[in-house]
Amino acid sequence: MLRWPPSWERTPFHVRSAGSLGFTRQQAEQGLLVALGEMGARDVQLTCNDLWRDASGLVRQPEDPGVALWFVDAHGDTYALACDSYMTVRDNIGALYQLCEQMRRSALMGASTAVAKMFMGLITQDTAGDPARVDQVPTGAEAQWWHVFGYRMAEQATLDECERKYRAAVKKVHPDRPDGDVDAMRVWTDAIKAAREHFGTR
Repeated sequence: MLRWPPSWERTPFHVRSAGSLGFTRQQAEQGLLVALGEMGARDVQLTCNDLWRDASGLVRQPEDPGVALWFVDAHGDTYALACDSYMTVRDNIGALYQLCEQMRRSALMGASTAVAKMFMGLITQDTAGDPARVDQVPTGAEAQWWHVFGYRMAEQATLDECERKYRAAVKKVHPDRPDGDVDAMRVWTDAIKAAREHFGTR
């Protein structure tokens, strides 16, 4: 059964491609799993709607041929890739296979840092949590400023992104709001101060 990432936009039916990528479904699935395995992915889940047979016995595509891929990296972060650009489940799996294979080859040719950054862009907030959600903001000893802003380490952060997340959080937790939270506001304020110091601004 398809489990589509809520944060991913869907492709309208009228712009989906009827072309074929030239893979069988088995080739696409096996190639995809091999490429992900070589990149260190684990807990891989490939989700899609089932094909079905009509009254005459012909195999039909599901109404929604989208495919969503979920996996976990070595740090425990959950990632999602999804494709519904093609009319068939087979070709949507094939498109994901080609993407992951290209990323794997790029890593082998020495572009592992670039590939890692591409993967960071795919991290899903659908299961890992949105850093702007105040009920998931780390506190106490865990509250390193980069954790508050949703990064695993300071080097992954940018000041512009931290400022954006800070402004979004303040709109939710400011004590002047009826549902404001003084403690959460303090965590976010301390975090943005630390981020600004880290990046050399006031």
